Amino acid sequence: MIMEQNHQSTDSILSNARKNFEESKREIEHLLEIHTEMEGGQSGRRGRRPEQIQVLHRAAIVMITACWQAYVEDLFREASNKLLSHGNAYQKNILKRYVNEKLHYFHNPLSDKVNKLFKCLELENLSHHWTWRAMSHNNAMKKLDKYVGIRHKIAHGGESDDSKPDKSVVTDYLNHVERLVEKTEEAVKNHVDEPTE
Repeated sequence: MIMEQNHQSTDSILSNARKNFEESKREIEHLLEIHTEMEGGQSGRRGRRPEQIQVLHRAAIVMITACWQAYVEDLFREASNKLLSHGNAYQKNILKRYVNEKLHYFHNPLSDKVNKLFKCLELENLSHHWTWRAMSHNNAMKKLDKYVGIRHKIAHGGESDDSKPDKSVVTDYLNHVERLVEKTEEAVKNHVDEPTE
C-alpha cells in the first residue's frame, strides 16, 4: 500500500463506496508496479522507455480522478439512502430521482463541487473536514483541484508540463485522495448517524 498506515482501522464502518474505492485503487497500484518494471528498477537500467512510462503516469492520473469521483458519487447515494431509510415509498422515489439528477450534473470532482453535492444532504462545507497533520482544509482543497485540473488537461489534450506528470506526482495524488477518502468517510458517517429531532 502506498499510503502509510498510521491511522486506525475503519473496517467495521467502511461504506460500500470505500470498499469499491479500495478495489479500484489496487489497479492504480498495479500501474505503478508496471512503471517500476518498465523503468528497469530491477536491472538498474533507468529511463529506458520514457514515452511508455509517461502513458502510465497519465493513465494513473485519469484513473485516480475517476476513483475519487466514483467514491464521492457512491457515498452520496449511500448517505442519501441512509438519511431516508425510514421514509415511505413515495419519499424514497422522490429522493432517488433527486439524487440521480444531482449526480447527472456532477462532473470533474473539484472540491467546491463535492461541497455543493453534500450540501444537498445538509452537510455544510464537507471539505472543512479535510485536515490532517501539516494539511489545512484550504491546502487540501487546492491540492485536489490542482490534480483534477491536470486530469482535465490530460483528458482534453492540453499540452503543458502539468499534463506530463512523473511517478512522484502520481504517488502524491494517490496518497492525497486516500486521505480525502478517509476524512470524507468519517465526516459523512458522523453526519448521517447524527440523531434527528
